[in-house]
Amino acid sequence: MIRALWNNPARIVIEDTPVIAAPPEWMTDALCAQIGGYGWDTLSTEQQVEACQPCPVKAECGRFGVEHLMVTEKAGTTVYGGMTPAEIAERARAQRRGEVE
Repeated sequence: MIRALWNNPARIVIEDTPVIAAPPEWMTDALCAQIGGYGWDTLSTEQQVEACQPCPVKAECGRFGVEHLMVTEKAGTTVYGGMTPAEIAERARAQRRGEVE
């Protein structure tokens, strides 16, 4: 979803979807950026998690996934920082409870 908005030259906005003006700078170093949005989205969750393991920006990406979920309060459908959508949701809940930073 987020990648689709960045690659949206007409800036068409889906109702209730937060718009991110530009991707974070670290994202250009992400291994998934080399695969591309469509290519990434065709991978299974397990393949996405596996592809994340050697990524140099895995930690930043994981934080981004959790922060995005906490802002939008909507569950994601893709992997961030090697975490599945369920793991991201659990990390966000744990942060809200003050159990992790």
